[in-house]
Amino acid sequence: LDRLRAAGVKAQATNPTFALTHEKGMVIDGATAYIMTANFTVSALGGSSYTTNREYGILDTNAQDVQAVTTIFNADWNRSTPQIHDPNLVVSPINSRTDFTSLINSAHKTLLIEAEEMQDSGIEQAIVNAGQHGVKVQIILPTPSSSSSGDSNSSGISAISRSGIQIEEDPYLYMHAKIIIVDGQRAFVGSENISTASLEQNRELGILVSDQDVLNTLQQ
Repeated sequence: LDRLRAAGVKAQATNPTFALTHEKGMVIDGATAYIMTANFTVSALGGSSYTTNREYGILDTNAQDVQAVTTIFNADWNRSTPQIHDPNLVVSPINSRTDFTSLINSAHKTLLIEAEEMQDSGIEQAIVNAGQHGVKVQIILPTPSSSSSGDSNSSGISAISRSGIQIEEDPYLYMHAKIIIVDGQRAFVGSENISTASLEQNRELGILVSDQDVLNTLQQ
């Protein structure tokens, strides 16, 4: 913040209403919204040997979406409450839990998830239910850090694995991604983790997409 302010950029701390402002968004010239999983860090964005994360970002030029993202930003800047009625956007703490549950419940054939966290019993149960209804579920999570005290996802992994669903813990990339792909037809990309805090207490921003080129890239 000090460096930005010294350069003449208007910059302030995030809205204290939220436990954490975890959104990763930009709006360029009022025309393009970037809705991302990536923080502004070297490990996320690239450019060195320390680039170790799996991240995604959606570049969105839909006018309704761009306006809604701008509205959220302005409300958070002014410490007010935005009115959001855009069905494409997944916004915590407004509709993330509902949208995650509906998206997972809509799966008929396949459910692909890359996530950093698996720490919410309601979403875990929705995933289990999908598997029990014949949906092929594949989940990738990060391998626990050797410096951490255990795996914070272990409870969620156990709950899902008991139903026979296989979970991979990626040892090569840090799985900072947050994506859900259903039947190769719809996907979520955004900042929301599968955790109760992320869905209910944080400011988060994601988007539901059905563009086939985007879906093909996410699946690859």
